[in-house]
Amino acid sequence: MAEYIRRAWIRMKGSEPIPKPVPQEKEAPPVVMPDNTPEVPIRDKEIPVEVVPEPEPQPAPSPLTPNQPPTPDIPHPAPLPDVPQPAPDIVPDSPQPETLPLAPVVPQEPVAPKTHPTVDFVFYGTSCRVRFNAQNKPAMSNASEESVAQMWDALCNDACIPLYEDCFRLREELSLCDWAYYQMCGTLARTLYGADNHREAIVFQTVLLLQSGFDVMMGRDDAGRLYLLTASDEQIFDCVSFALTPDSSTRYYLLDGSNPDELAMMTGNLPELDKLRLRITQENRFAPKLTQVRPLRSQCEPSVTASVRVNENLTAFYNNYPQAVVNNDPLTRWQFYAQVPASREMIETLYPSMLRATAGKGEREAVESLLHFVQTAFEYKLDDEVWGGDRPFFADETLYYPYCDCEDRSILFSRMVRDLLGLDVVLVYYPGHLAAAVGFNEEVKGDYIVVRGRKFVICDPTYIPAPVGKTMPGMDNAVAKAIIL
Repeated sequence: MAEYIRRAWIRMKGSEPIPKPVPQEKEAPPVVMPDNTPEVPIRDKEIPVEVVPEPEPQPAPSPLTPNQPPTPDIPHPAPLPDVPQPAPDIVPDSPQPETLPLAPVVPQEPVAPKTHPTVDFVFYGTSCRVRFNAQNKPAMSNASEESVAQMWDALCNDACIPLYEDCFRLREELSLCDWAYYQMCGTLARTLYGADNHREAIVFQTVLLLQSGFDVMMGRDDAGRLYLLTASDEQIFDCVSFALTPDSSTRYYLLDGSNPDELAMMTGNLPELDKLRLRITQENRFAPKLTQVRPLRSQCEPSVTASVRVNENLTAFYNNYPQAVVNNDPLTRWQFYAQVPASREMIETLYPSMLRATAGKGEREAVESLLHFVQTAFEYKLDDEVWGGDRPFFADETLYYPYCDCEDRSILFSRMVRDLLGLDVVLVYYPGHLAAAVGFNEEVKGDYIVVRGRKFVICDPTYIPAPVGKTMPGMDNAVAKAIIL
């Protein structure tokens, strides 16, 4: 890598950021079913839909073995444990060696364990520590290729191995997704170098990410400012990106919000590394900073109540989450939110009440209790009014913020049904509206869609207080699309 860095960097022009999709249709407000609606038996009615498939999951990047070429497809073997070996058999008649007197034992001075200097930093309210001697941190005189390469060499030696090991350990202990780990490396770099040494912080973060198995790149503008660029196969909104060759499908994104028009970029045949993925497949375990208790009550079933608390450190992380899509399909962005696991706070403060509310009920009645809770326990408000534009919520965010809209309710409802009842759920997109549909194991009547040969019954968290199987009035079923979770 240092040799690639020493080569003359090539000037390249960046691509304009992809703006977040702006809905062409006005968002459909919630509809309240009148109290005097006559009771009509619910009958089956199929809704033809187009299916948005779930992207294939990708393995997490693998850290590089120090001083070894990257082999992302081959798992690093764990060290073998010390296995006690059986003593050799002794033949009684065999001659034994003569026993000699032992030399006297000379007491030895105890050897103090070797200690490493450490760097402490705080990441989303979570105290972290890595072994690194900050007094010996390398510095740069300028942003030339040679200066960057010299700092790179200084960070790629045996003395830095404990630093990399501790970063890998923190990643595992905190269960950090790619985006969280990217930010953690940046927080450590800024803690170490401060705001006045931006060049060194960028090189330091780049080395950490590369040693962790990520495909990263550096660029330099005319003023000598360095930039970290990260490869991703997902289309990330509102970020300038660069391609190393005109025909390359891989784009390198500036994830810090900077927007230079051109950069001088590193060149060379870089090793095969992993792209950053924005999917969150397990909870990021930040230290708890719990909110005050928020009481929630179903207006349809007043006995269904919950007193929830949310981790503010987690919601702060979610607030910095960049929006993205897969295969240029704007509907896939909701998969990123709906597939995120519930936090421990959601599991501990919301789920016990919901389990009591659904205990002893059949699938339809249990789903309906959850549906009515989401329909009536939260206050609806459009994203434009609250955020000035579209802002999807993770399930925990709906429990945190005072207002939510149709997509937020559908994401929370789908999470609860999958976790508490073990039923499959898909999201159903109508122009200007998002609902859900549940795959029951028992026969349930109502409006339904067929996804991969299976029946999913419509459940709309914004049609108040509609039962399972009712489509909200005004929705055009002819253009509905199912989003697989």
